[in-house]
Formats: sequence, structure tokens, C-alpha cells
Amino acid sequence: GIYFSEDAGESFQALTAEGERGTAVHFTEQGLYFGSFGTAAALMQYTGENEALKRLNIPALPEDGIAFIAVNPANDQELAFYTLRGDAYFSEDGTQSWKPLLQNSKTQ
Repeated sequence: GIYFSEDAGESFQALTAEGERGTAVHFTEQGLYFGSFGTAAALMQYTGENEALKRLNIPALPEDGIAFIAVNPANDQELAFYTLRGDAYFSEDGTQSWKPLLQNSKTQ
């Protein structure tokens, strides 16, 4: 799972549900983005200031999961992720739509 600490590791809060695996984490100044997998792949955003957890839109990833996440530090509307099966996607609009960059590790 994914756990978050706001007190230098004295205590941790679980961000993923019981039995859900954390697959990737990307920290920002406001909180973090993380990939998880329970029954399906998910991309989540956690904001530390108000402890808000939000499920973000991603393309269908059958039998796949998010391995790496990147967020443009100059524009948080631009996100990219790479999957365990070699696919990569890029969003310029805060995860509302996604452009495939790689499919099975081959450029599109």
C-alpha cells in the first residue's frame, strides 16, 4: 500500500484501501500522486493540506498498472505515466484526456 507521514515518520496514514497495492509515487509541493492496483489500475492524487484523496481519470489499462509517474513542476496540468507492460501516456489537461506515447514500448 501507499502510506503518508506529515510528522517526519512518527506516524503514517494509509492512503490505499486494504489489499490494494501501491505501484508508483510522485511527490509534489502540495502532496503526491500515486498509482495503485486493487481490481484495476488507478491514479490517485493526495493533497496534504486538506487531506483530500481524488481518483483521477486514466485510460483503460487491462491487466496493467502504473510503474512511473511524472508531473511537470512548472505546469501541474501536464502529467505522464509509464506502465508495467511498456505503455506510456501524456496528459496536458490535468488527466481529462490522454495521448498514448508508447504501446508495448514502441512509439506511437
